[in-house]
Amino acid sequence: EIPKSIWRNADWTTRQKVLSHKIAQMAVKLDDAHQDLSNAIVVAQATSKQMSKRDPLRPYMNVIDDMLAQMFREDPSFKPQGGQLGENDMDYDTDEKSMAKLRRHLRNAREEYYRYKR
Repeated sequence: EIPKSIWRNADWTTRQKVLSHKIAQMAVKLDDAHQDLSNAIVVAQATSKQMSKRDPLRPYMNVIDDMLAQMFREDPSFKPQGGQLGENDMDYDTDEKSMAKLRRHLRNAREEYYRYKR
């Protein structure tokens, strides 16, 4: 007896259709992850510009700015495209927890993007 998976993979036309579908799904996920990372970068940069140098939360924002600078140094080919500010995106400057939330969102968006890129 032949296992079903080997039997199904033996048909090249069906296998090509399945793989083409999987590639298309991954391309959509990569595009969504790129858009999410671009939005996170735009929000972080706008929050940094909005925050004054004497703000008590500025040291936390400096950590996020350093993280952005490191991201651009590690991958100079990455170009954020189409990043837009949403309605609730500028709510990050109220306390330490919101700064941590902004950093976490940026880190998770970056990890998701590079996961799909590979």
